[in-house]
Amino acid sequence: MPGRPKRNRPEDREPNHNMKRYRFRLDSVLRVRRIQEERARAELLGANQAVAAAQVHLAQRIAHLEELPKPAKVASTPAFLANQARLASIASSISMARAAREVAEHAAEEKRLAWHVTAQRVEGLERLDERDRAEHALETQRAADQEVDDLVVSRFRTTRATDDDRSGSERAERRAEAWPRERRASASRVSRASSERDHGDHPAPKAPGAETS
Repeated sequence: MPGRPKRNRPEDREPNHNMKRYRFRLDSVLRVRRIQEERARAELLGANQAVAAAQVHLAQRIAHLEELPKPAKVASTPAFLANQARLASIASSISMARAAREVAEHAAEEKRLAWHVTAQRVEGLERLDERDRAEHALETQRAADQEVDDLVVSRFRTTRATDDDRSGSERAERRAEAWPRERRASASRVSRASSERDHGDHPAPKAPGAETS
């Protein structure tokens, strides 16, 4: 009917691509691991800076020792003893600087190992996340393809049914148009047959004056 609103049929709708969004099932664990990894990296950075500072301090102690003036070949006992005490003090500071550097290097190695462990944990979770994400994308694409296929099949069936209905209506219209002609032709045949039958039952009259045998 003109002006009648059309109803939205399922086959008239476009495919729905609003699939469920991907969410990593261990997302909260991954966030915690990343925080731990960042913290371990920061601690490793601080430890490496401590090693660098210890190395600088040791170099300064050694440079101070090398800058000392050479003792005189002939010196009094007090001067000689003072020089030896100064050298012993510098040597002691160098030894302590070396020990501090070793302690700093040992701490830095521990921090490096701790960071390596946390980084491996994060890397393992990230690989798992990538694999799950790829699987979700594949499943989403399959679902979208299936939905499109179903939509195409549904529209094909609807179009075919519509064409069949239209063909049936056209055949009915042709039969309706042909019916009056068939009725007139049939009536004409009946009338002609009746006329022929009437002429056959009544013989033609003889002409006046004709002799009878």
